[in-house]
Amino acid sequence: MLDSLELPWPLVYDEEQQCFLCERFSCAVSFPVFPAPGAGFRGLADETAGRGAAPEAIIFYGDWHGDRKELQEVNAEIQEVEGILRQAGTRVHLVSQDLDQLAELLLEMETQRRNLRVLHYCGHVEGSKLAAGEESYLAPGFFRETVGVTLPSQPIVFLNGCRSGGMTAARGENLSNELLECGAAACLITGLPVHETGARRVAARFYHHFVQQAATAGEALRRTCVELGQARHAAGRDPEYDITRYCYSLHGAPFAKFCAPP
Repeated sequence: MLDSLELPWPLVYDEEQQCFLCERFSCAVSFPVFPAPGAGFRGLADETAGRGAAPEAIIFYGDWHGDRKELQEVNAEIQEVEGILRQAGTRVHLVSQDLDQLAELLLEMETQRRNLRVLHYCGHVEGSKLAAGEESYLAPGFFRETVGVTLPSQPIVFLNGCRSGGMTAARGENLSNELLECGAAACLITGLPVHETGARRVAARFYHHFVQQAATAGEALRRTCVELGQARHAAGRDPEYDITRYCYSLHGAPFAKFCAPP
C-alpha cells in the first residue's frame, strides 16, 4: 500500500518514535461539497421525503463463485452491515450486480417518498462487472442519466470499493460528486487499493457508530479511524492493514445522520 501512495518512507514512518506519522497527525479527511447546478443536474432531494416512514437501506454487491479469502471477507462485510442495519429496525434490500433492479428500486423509493437512509456499495469482486468506472458498470452519468432519479430522503452513500473493485481516487471522486448532485447527503469513499479485510473492518466499525451509536457521518468515521489504530485491533495483523483507515474520505455533509428526518 505504501508503494501505491508513492510516499518516501521518512514521511510515512517515524523511526525514532516507532510509529506511523498518520497515527499522530491524522484521523480522517472530510470534504464538504456543495455541487453547483450544471448539465444533467436534477436538483437536491426533497428534504421532506421519508418523514415518518421506516428506514430502508440498499446493499449493492457483486455475485461470485469460489472460496478465496478475499471473497469470504466481502461476504462477511455484507452480513455484518446487514445485521447492524436490521438490528436498528431497517428494511434492507440486497441487490446483486443488477443495475436494472437498482434503478427500479431507486425510482420506486423516490416515487413513493420512502425513507432511504443508506446505499452501501461493495465493489470488491473480480470478474463480476463490479468495477467502478467501466463502461458496463457505473460509468460517468449513470445515476443522472441511466437511473434518472434523485436519491430519496438524502441518504448517505458508502462506496467501499477496494483493489479488486477497480476503484481509483478519480473514479471515487467522480461518483461521489455525481451522487451528491443526485441528492445524497454525504458520500464515503476510498480511492486507494484497500485490502478486503481492511474494508470489512472499516465498514463494520463505521456502521456501528453511525447506526447503533447515532453518531454523525463525520464523527463515525473519526471514531472508526481512532479505534482501528488501537493496539487491540492491530495485534497479529499485517502492518499494511493498519493504515487502511486513512484511505477513506467523506464528501458532502459530515453532520449527516442515520436517523429518519423529524
